[in-house]
Amino acid sequence: MVDVLGVIGGARLGELGREHPELLEKMRTRLGGVAQARRAPQPDQRWAIADSYAGIEHAQLVVVNARHDGQRQAAEQLVADIVRLRKDNDLLADILGPRGSRIPITAVTANMADPDDPARKKALARVRRAIRSASS
Repeated sequence: MVDVLGVIGGARLGELGREHPELLEKMRTRLGGVAQARRAPQPDQRWAIADSYAGIEHAQLVVVNARHDGQRQAAEQLVADIVRLRKDNDLLADILGPRGSRIPITAVTANMADPDDPARKKALARVRRAIRSASS
């Protein structure tokens, strides 16, 4: 072990190992724990929604407001991830569970301050349809 330390860290580190064998023993014990942890079975991978986004998995309409082009790419990625909630079988099973719904999510990236934004118009049309169907 001292020779390895000398090769990796130089002569001074090798000398330190010779002068303090208790440090070498401590290192050997810790490395044994690391090897044991590597051999342990890995837990199953599970998907979850971050607490700050709790409830979004049940939404039927999601509008990500991107006010300028600098926000557009991140907003589009968020929309793609939201749409994936209902399309990816693993996500659906882990997040929504057996009672999960495959009802499509209308998810758009829009500039809500721009009345001519087509995504804004799509979102408002979706809200109008939902209100009409609920009131009839």
